[in-house]
Amino acid sequence: MKKENKITEIIILIIFAFASCLPVVFFNKNTCLTTFFVSLVSIFGIWRWQSKTNSLVYLTGFVWGPLAEQLCVSAGAWTYAYSNILNLPVWLFFVWGNMAILLYQSGNLIKRLVKEK
Repeated sequence: MKKENKITEIIILIIFAFASCLPVVFFNKNTCLTTFFVSLVSIFGIWRWQSKTNSLVYLTGFVWGPLAEQLCVSAGAWTYAYSNILNLPVWLFFVWGNMAILLYQSGNLIKRLVKEK
């Protein structure tokens, strides 16, 4: 992998991480707006790293992440001020999907960088 490609991929992953979280920080009181922006980031991630594996990774995060959080919410560990589905905000499903992609792609990048040395 060329040095420029490594740096570009790292920058894309960092931007993807922030773009997944910042709508929650800025628009958390407006569930529709937050969901809209986070879902746009999801579309970008699925488009950017197109593969069956990446789609399955996203879907796994999209389903299992919020289900794990729902267990914690139902146990009283925490609550969300603005919730829609299963006492969770709908944007949370997209954030979990995005974080699954982020972790998977970061792992792939690290593996490629280690192989080069």
